Amino acid sequence: MALSKGIPETQISEVKGGDPYQLKRDQLIRHLSVVLIIGAALYLVLDRAYFQKSVPIYIFAIAIVTGMVAFMLNKLGKRDLSKIIGLLLFNLLMYCLVSSESRSTSLFLFFGVAGLAALALFGYEERLKAYGFAFLSLALSLFSQLVDYSPFPQRHFSEDQVLVFNIINTVTASYCAIYVIMLLLRINHRAEAQLRSSIVESESRNKMLVKSNAELDQFMYSTSHDLRAPLSSLKGLIHLSELGKDLSEVREYIHLMKGSIHSLEKFTLDITDHYKNSRTDSLPAVVRLRTKVDDVIKNLSFLDNTKRIRFENEVPDQTQILTDPARLRIVLNNVISNSIKYSDPDKSDPSIKVTYAMQGDRYLIHIKDNGIGIEEDRLDKIFDMFYRASDRSQGSGLGLYIVKETIEKLNGEISVNSALGEGTTFTIKLPFEAASAV
Repeated sequence: MALSKGIPETQISEVKGGDPYQLKRDQLIRHLSVVLIIGAALYLVLDRAYFQKSVPIYIFAIAIVTGMVAFMLNKLGKRDLSKIIGLLLFNLLMYCLVSSESRSTSLFLFFGVAGLAALALFGYEERLKAYGFAFLSLALSLFSQLVDYSPFPQRHFSEDQVLVFNIINTVTASYCAIYVIMLLLRINHRAEAQLRSSIVESESRNKMLVKSNAELDQFMYSTSHDLRAPLSSLKGLIHLSELGKDLSEVREYIHLMKGSIHSLEKFTLDITDHYKNSRTDSLPAVVRLRTKVDDVIKNLSFLDNTKRIRFENEVPDQTQILTDPARLRIVLNNVISNSIKYSDPDKSDPSIKVTYAMQGDRYLIHIKDNGIGIEEDRLDKIFDMFYRASDRSQGSGLGLYIVKETIEKLNGEISVNSALGEGTTFTIKLPFEAASAV
């Protein structure tokens, strides 16, 4: 999983050789190489202009070449070689210089920088190399101060020169040490952030897995029942039609067969909608909402009782919304068909009204009917898989579950208000991306 903008950690790992933080380590060694080159050049100028050529020029040349070699080896992908050569030559060079001058110049501070750099440049898998170079820096620092030996002649400076050297060395060494420490802190921070993100992602996946397992168990149980019932009905009706001699009776059996086939077809379509919703990405497009509602109502005209229901599509003619048309069709189809199925046969004027409104950064679609309504203690269950809110229900019990899952895919919400015997209102809230009513 990509965790942030830019190059994902996994891609860094692939590109840079298996270590997700190798990119930062490469930057560090190149940065320190440049600091060494520039520092040596500045010291050379300062030594020639202010200290009367106290250091042989080949020392500065070695320092500059060391920095250039480490930089180029790293650019060429020879990371281990660039780190080993750079750290080894830098430590030896520091020993030669530190052992030949007063400790008051604070040049020995660069041993600390070399030790920190070793810990930062080598990853945990190469910690023995890091420990080895850190120990080398510590050993050379102690040896240069406790043992009176130097490959160079002793160099003596005036008090003013010592003060200048002390300030330059302290500032430069402090800058390098802070830079290395900040790199280590960044690596640690990124590792912690990645771990926290992985934990959150794992928890989210575990919740989805638990939910999927529960749904699968329920799906297998309910599916076997919902498929078996229409098939058993078909089998019985076929048997009766074979025995029947009256043509009108046979036609009635055929009509009942069509009902069973329709139930099977609706069930398979619900399963298909559920699969598509869970497996496909959202594809937003501009939708004329009023036209979409009209199309859904027209396609549901075959349902029982549809002809006696008064439909009121009060969405403004030119209303356009940006959403996934396929998912919007699934939502409208299931909610409106639900209102049709649960219309009240005892009412003289059954109706279903669809309205549209804006609310802050969301647009609202209200689908209101004056049907039989839903008991209050069942309202919080109607979106569960395979739940049937009424004994009148002959559907799969998937419709409103699919509606909720589909709306969640669109980053929206759905709520329901209902009064038994009076009717039900579904409110669909979808995020406003681009909507207009002219």
